[in-house]
Amino acid sequence: MGYDKLNAKFQSPKPGGRTGLRATRDSRSDALYEYYDGVHVQVLEHPEVDWAYVRVANDSDGVEGFVPADNLRFDSEGVEVSLTCPVWYLKASQSGGGIDFKAEPSDAAETLGSYGPGTRVQVLGEGPLWTHVKIRGKPGFILAEQLDPSPAKYIEMLRIGLSDKSDAVVAARGAALRREPDDSSELLAAYNTGVGVRIVGDAAPGWLEVSVGVDGGGRATGFMRAEDIDRGMARLGVMPSIPMCYMSASSWEMYVAPYADAPLVAQTFGRANPVEVLGECGNGWWHVRSFPYTGYVDGQNVMIRDEEDWGDELE
Repeated sequence: MGYDKLNAKFQSPKPGGRTGLRATRDSRSDALYEYYDGVHVQVLEHPEVDWAYVRVANDSDGVEGFVPADNLRFDSEGVEVSLTCPVWYLKASQSGGGIDFKAEPSDAAETLGSYGPGTRVQVLGEGPLWTHVKIRGKPGFILAEQLDPSPAKYIEMLRIGLSDKSDAVVAARGAALRREPDDSSELLAAYNTGVGVRIVGDAAPGWLEVSVGVDGGGRATGFMRAEDIDRGMARLGVMPSIPMCYMSASSWEMYVAPYADAPLVAQTFGRANPVEVLGECGNGWWHVRSFPYTGYVDGQNVMIRDEEDWGDELE
C-alpha cells in the first residue's frame, strides 16, 4: 500500500505515550511537538527508513515533520484509535483583554480570533513555546504560558468573579437583585454563585447597592442582601455555579436591557458563540456574558450544554 497523502491518526506504542514530531529522521533530535493519540494527520511522503513525513491536523498550513511510521494508524485500516487529547483552559491575560489564537506558532502569524479567560481548548500537541490546539473545531496555536489545565470552575471564578474590576462576588445561588432594598420589591434578576459584582454603596440595614456586568454593555443595577455577597479575600473561597450554554438560534442579538426593544450591545452573534448565564430575570430573559460582552437574551433561546457535550465542538 502507498502512503502518499493518506489520512491517519497518531497512536503511540506505549500506553499513555505521545508521538514526537521532528524536523529530521532522528529520534534523538528534539521534538517540535509531542502529539496525543487520535490526532488526525495527513501523510505527505512515503516513509524512508521507518519514518513518515506528515502534516498535522490535515490543514493546508498545519505543522509538518517526521514521525515513526509505527506511530501511524491509517483510516483505511479501520483500527479504532481513542482520542486522548486533554481539554485545558485559557488564562486571564495581563492586559485584561482576549488571548490571540494564531494560525501558526508565531506572534507575527495571522490571528484567527481572540478569546477570553476560561475558554476551553483541545490540546493536540505540546511544544516548548507554543501549544497546538483546537478551539471550537479550528486548529491553531496558543502560547504555552497562556494555558492552564485547571478545572473550569476555577477559571470561571477568575473570569467572572475577579475580573472587570469586580470587588465582590455572589455567594448564594439565586441571590436576588431587587429594584429597592426590600424583599417585597420587584425582582430584577436572580444570580448564580460566583458572579462578580461592584459595590455601589450601602443601602438600608442589611442591603447593598450593586451593579452586575461591564461598562458599555448590559449592566444591571439594584439592591442585594449583604449576606448574599462576599467581599475582599473571602470571594476567593466562593466556588461558582455559572452554566456555560449555547443559543438555539442560528443567529441572535444581545441587548442592554431585558426586552427586545432595547438597544443592541453588539453585532449579531452566531450559534457557536458560548454564553455564560449570570442570572435569570423575572420576565423570562437571561443576563449573560459572551466574552467580552455582557447583556440580555431571551431565555427561550438558551440551550444548556453538559460538559460531555463539548466533544462535538472540539473534534
